[in-house]
This record gives sequence, C-alpha cells and structure tokens, in this order.
Amino acid sequence: MIYHIQVRNSLGDFKTFFITAEDHTRLFRRVLSTYGVTKDNVEILEEYEETPDWGYKLSKSNVEQKSDEDKELLLKANQMFSDASRKSEPYKSEAYKKYKYSSIVDIDSSVDIIPLLKSYKKVKVYWELGEKRGQHKYYAFVK
Repeated sequence: MIYHIQVRNSLGDFKTFFITAEDHTRLFRRVLSTYGVTKDNVEILEEYEETPDWGYKLSKSNVEQKSDEDKELLLKANQMFSDASRKSEPYKSEAYKKYKYSSIVDIDSSVDIIPLLKSYKKVKVYWELGEKRGQHKYYAFVK
C-alpha cells in the first residue's frame, strides 16, 4: 500500500509525504524510525493500492472534497490574512466607531476567516502586538 500522510513536527508545522508500507502498524513504525514522530502526530490522508499494470488506484480517502466556492473563499481568506495591517489602540476603537462595525472577532489563522466571509458582508483583518516579541494577535472587524 502507498499512504499519503500528514505529519506534525515539534514546531507545529505540517508536512505531507507518500510512504509505502504493508499495513498501518508498519507505517507508524516506519514514520517513527525515519522522522521521529509518534503515532498521534500522523494523519493518514489517502491510501492507494498497487495495480497489476505497475500503476496505482485510490482505495480510501480521508480528505474532504472541497467545492470551487470553498477554494475561492480559502484563497481570499489567505490573502486577507497575509495583507492584514497593524491597528492598535486608540486607532482600533476610533476605526470601530467611525465605520460602524457590528463586532470584533478574534482570529488565530486564515481558516477562521472563512465562516466570517460566509456570514458577513464586510470583513477587515488587522493585527496588534502580542505579549511576546514577534507575536501578533489577529482580529477582524465585521459588518
């Protein structure tokens, strides 16, 4: 079997790999010995079977199939998250009052913006300084 897996490393980053193994237990052993990552940090995305004509076919998929609309919203959310500008107090409250936004929503990643884009007409993403140097607190104004 050929497995398409996603591995989370010690920094929290996700990496995807294609690895061959005979079954799940041997797959997890191989990932542990090769990458030093335990079973709980490995997610199997897809399983492929080898065919007699030296090819392969998809036998099982654990990945959600996304529509074109969801892909467009994800691209827009990623763009908004990367283009976010800094807005701290007192400018944050002034802009909130001036443009009459309905609320402020805290955001951790670009995935959190997608439901906001679906339910609100106007979404603006900003950030302010966090507690430690180099960390940002993201938030969105919604209307």
